[in-house]
Amino acid sequence: MSGTAMLVKRWQAPQVRDWLVRIGHEGLAEKFEEQQITGKCLCGLMRVMRGGGGAAVVRDMLRDLGVRGLAAQLELLEELHLLFD
Repeated sequence: MSGTAMLVKRWQAPQVRDWLVRIGHEGLAEKFEEQQITGKCLCGLMRVMRGGGGAAVVRDMLRDLGVRGLAAQLELLEELHLLFD
């Protein structure tokens, strides 16, 4: 696990919310916080993505979090890759 991933893993829901606001996804911040999405959850999502969990699984997870539309999903996935790489 990279140093960044180790730091992200410690984030609580407010830190995830702050990250979403910083990357321009303010509209998602409230939903993520309501769902108590932590850095550990983001690490789990990355693990699913990298482990070949399947596009449908990732898409369903993002939809459950309120990420609607292909463009918004792709943008968020790119931001996650930038965060963890």
